[in-house]
Amino acid sequence: MAFDGSIENIKCITEHEDYGAISNKAVLLQVAPLIKNKYGRTYRRRAGISENE
Repeated sequence: MAFDGSIENIKCITEHEDYGAISNKAVLLQVAPLIKNKYGRTYRRRAGISENE
């Protein structure tokens, strides 16, 4: 998602026009393993927690 100034006109990220595209399950399953926290570590799903939580 690129900054285009529109974020300042909405109250919640879910109202952004690109939210549907970036929250698509297929996209998240491909991109999520690439996201890292501020320490450079990748996020991992906790054991016993489904991918929908």
